Amino acid sequence: MNDHISVKNALIHSFKRHLSVICFVSVFAALVIIAAVIPSVRHYISGVWNNPERMAAFPENPQIHYENGASDYAGYVAGIHPDCIAQVEAMRRDVRSPIQ
Repeated sequence: MNDHISVKNALIHSFKRHLSVICFVSVFAALVIIAAVIPSVRHYISGVWNNPERMAAFPENPQIHYENGASDYAGYVAGIHPDCIAQVEAMRRDVRSPIQ
């Protein structure tokens, strides 16, 4: 009789453990699907994940942030940054000009 009870308890414990894992995976999958489907949630998560305050700022131009090991690329971006800004501003002026 004791063997029957211990087997029953083992099965119940195993079922509870598997059920908790299944619930956790289901909730995680639901959250991933919600983040993928709803743009505002996806953008919020992306913003938190890519927060520039956690990244190093380039010494020559603190507007440029980079991840560890990418200082060479940040230097390249800092070099072309003024030209890129000037190009975008020139395009904006063209758009704002009156149509003839």
